[in-house]
Amino acid sequence: MSEGNDESSNAEELRRKLDNVSKRLESLEKIILEHPQYAELAALFRLTKATVDLYETPLKMVPSTTRTEPRLKAEVILTPETIKVGEELTLTLQLSNVGATPIFLRGIEGFSPKSFRIVSTPQPYRLRTTYLDLERKLLDSDVNETFELKIMPLQPGNFSIAPRFDYADAAGRQRYYEPKAATITVSEPFHPNRVRTGYAELDRALMGGVPRRYAIILESISCDEKDSIVRDFLRTGVEQGEVVLFLSRDGSESRSFAESYPSTFFLVLCNPQADKIVKKLPNVVKLKGVENLNEINIALTTTLRQLGEQGENVRRACIDIISDVLLQHQVVNTRRWLAGLLPQLKAHAFTTLAVMNPEMHSPEEVYAILGLFDGEIWVYEKDAVGRLLKVKKLVDQKYLNVEFPL
Repeated sequence: MSEGNDESSNAEELRRKLDNVSKRLESLEKIILEHPQYAELAALFRLTKATVDLYETPLKMVPSTTRTEPRLKAEVILTPETIKVGEELTLTLQLSNVGATPIFLRGIEGFSPKSFRIVSTPQPYRLRTTYLDLERKLLDSDVNETFELKIMPLQPGNFSIAPRFDYADAAGRQRYYEPKAATITVSEPFHPNRVRTGYAELDRALMGGVPRRYAIILESISCDEKDSIVRDFLRTGVEQGEVVLFLSRDGSESRSFAESYPSTFFLVLCNPQADKIVKKLPNVVKLKGVENLNEINIALTTTLRQLGEQGENVRRACIDIISDVLLQHQVVNTRRWLAGLLPQLKAHAFTTLAVMNPEMHSPEEVYAILGLFDGEIWVYEKDAVGRLLKVKKLVDQKYLNVEFPL
């Protein structure tokens, strides 16, 4: 009899202790649930209680026979469905937790192809290179969440937008989910009043080309990429039947153009060896150098008069002697010369590309020259990356303010 009473007493004591534990857990749960900053702890706490049957009635979050695993669903929405290089694309990610337990969103990756630029991401989340850190955001069962990002294509083509979601289940296990990818067609930008340079990266940065009758300057060290830009600018013009005017000290690049397009390509060659570089042609003016600006002006004026009025047809000019003139005549005279030349070319319907090597001059001289132009293009070196191209200015016109690898 005494033994039976002892067992009953022990059971009663255990029941009383369990009741005290349960009440304390309920109090702790109430405190946790009242503070949003403890959302992750609250989900784990409730899952633990449910697992050991400490709730009188089942919670929605308790695993059932049909929803035992966390299930994340997502839809990728692109707006608009077709786009041009340089235009912003809105990427909407609609997430749903269709599982029975909460999950914690760690991050999103793969939402921006390599040839795209990430423009903006939702706040307050941080972008770590191309990984959007969602900081273990709680997504409870049967709850939806939407993230909106903006990305920008820098190259044309067909692209797949295939984000991958990195998340953890209620037990802390890392998981991944890849929804059905969305596709986007990116076309080249086209502006009817732009003059294509023929150099793909530069035309994309300029969103189609140089605005008509603009005078832009290319700041570049002496390099193959600079030579390619000048050569492509000239070639594109003559191949399209445009009038092309080239002021240069180096005739090697332009000799074939002068010989092949005598009625549309005009060369003013400022070089003491001009007679040896180019044979005598009606579309070639040979000068001894850049020492006499009046001679250059006379040669240009004569050529422009020969060309006459052009109407609305495209003309293009390339000035590749600015650094030589600046070294010879200093900044005041060079500015005065350009201040007269550039408006004259515009009046004759020319779109102008000038070239200058900034490393040959002081910063003050460079800035004095840059201010005369409607646009600035920069080719430069960056450690561990190589040579890059960037449009720095284009007055009253849209352009891509990004770096293009060359």
